[in-house]
Amino acid sequence: MTSPPQVDERVDLDKPPVRAGLPGQPDTPESRVVPAAPTGEPESDPRTMKALAIVAGTGGAILAAIGFTGSYNTLRHLAEAKGFGQFSYAFPIGIDAGILVLLAMDLYLTRKRASLPVLRWLAHGLTAATVAFNAAAPDGPLSADPLAASMHGVIPVLFIAAVEAARHYIGRMAALIAGHDLGSPPLSRWLLAPLPTWLIFRRMKLWSLPYDDVVLRLKGITIYRQLLKKRYGRSWRRKAPADELLPIKMARFGLTVDEALEIPAREAESARRREEEAELREREAEDARALRAAEAELRQVETESRIETAKIAAKVERVAAEGRLKAAEAEAENAADLEIRRSEERLRVQRAEADAEIQRLESQTEADRLRAERERQEEQVKWAARQRQLQQETETLESAEAAEARAREARAEQEANEAALAAAKADREAAEERKRAAETTRDAVEAERAAAEAEAERAAAELRAAQDRQAAAEARRRAAEDDQAAAEAEAEARLTLPERDARKVARMILAAGGDPKAVTLKQIEVELGVSQTTAHERKTRALEYLQEQQEGDEQQAA
Repeated sequence: MTSPPQVDERVDLDKPPVRAGLPGQPDTPESRVVPAAPTGEPESDPRTMKALAIVAGTGGAILAAIGFTGSYNTLRHLAEAKGFGQFSYAFPIGIDAGILVLLAMDLYLTRKRASLPVLRWLAHGLTAATVAFNAAAPDGPLSADPLAASMHGVIPVLFIAAVEAARHYIGRMAALIAGHDLGSPPLSRWLLAPLPTWLIFRRMKLWSLPYDDVVLRLKGITIYRQLLKKRYGRSWRRKAPADELLPIKMARFGLTVDEALEIPAREAESARRREEEAELREREAEDARALRAAEAELRQVETESRIETAKIAAKVERVAAEGRLKAAEAEAENAADLEIRRSEERLRVQRAEADAEIQRLESQTEADRLRAERERQEEQVKWAARQRQLQQETETLESAEAAEARAREARAEQEANEAALAAAKADREAAEERKRAAETTRDAVEAERAAAEAEAERAAAELRAAQDRQAAAEARRRAAEDDQAAAEAEAEARLTLPERDARKVARMILAAGGDPKAVTLKQIEVELGVSQTTAHERKTRALEYLQEQQEGDEQQAA
């Protein structure tokens, strides 16, 4: 590609070239350089400038004071004549002070880059008003005495000139500090070339560039156009490459020749940077994919480790349950054997005591019966002997009355014997009653023996309960194995870790009877080895999973 023509920097310009910005950098106020002072003019003496500043400041203050005093008196008398009354003393101050305040506000807002042009317009309006009011102070119309009107009108001009001079100085210094001093085309240029000067002024405002920069850019683009015409002839617009025509096309946007020629290079650099950024993003994406794969592998390892841990815990639980079951069986058997031995011992003792009591009662009853039988036999023997004696006595010695008396006596003795027999019978019945009491005692002993047997049955029932607990432990072990199998199936299904944890919590809830409150966050933390917040999230996801399962079952049932 043909290199673009270079602008001859030795072109004779009115002032030395001052760049508005470096090539490749945006044209910002900070990058602009204040136009240099014209060469060939020696710098003024600082003492002279200081003296001029003192004279200008002092004289300006004096002129402002004179103008303000004269304007104040004139406006006060005019206000009194117009019926302002006491307010006539404040009216002139409001007019003249308003000019100062509005101009100061305009400078302050401009310095803060919040310009409000209406403030300057109002200040200029007050300036025209104070001149008009002073000119109208003489009696009669202005045409009646133009000289007097001019004399009154000149007085406030002194004050206004001093204020405007101060505003111009402060505004220019503030604009220079902020980098916004655009300047203005010279009056001579306006007079000599009005239309080109208007175009330059227009570009100054559109591009926010100083007058010198705009002139320099116009000269540069004019020289560049002539160089293209010299290189490619009259058809240079068709023959010149598009990159070399960029300065001509971009001149309307305020770009210099160098800035326009650097656009392709900047675009190429931007494209290169975009490609590098795309490659960087691609590498970051690959790294992210590798990181996700590594995290997935890590989660898989964690899952396998958790499954192995669960298996080991299940084995430990099973061994512990078997140990507890054996201990419970041994304890129950020992307790049952001890209780049975104690019951049998108590039963033997009570049975021996009952047998002894029955034997004693039977012996006593038999002895009483034998004694009563002997006494009856003895009484019968005595009675028979007495009868024989009575008969002998009756037959031999006694009379009938004596025999009768002896017969009555014999009957009385017989009745006494019968009473003794009745008492012996009562004793025999009492012995039989005691025998029945002994039998009752033996029944009580039998009842205690039955209670002991019931206690043995209770011990056997406890043994069966222990066996049931063992069966429950075995069922839990099988459930744990089922959980492990489910966890392995879920791992094989490539479920994420939160989903697997949620389903495990769902199984815990189902194992607790379907009551979510039965499974606490602490149990979930211990079971999953997570924090409380994560446990709450897993429980919430588990409830959602159970709800989805229930809705699916209801839809299938429908």
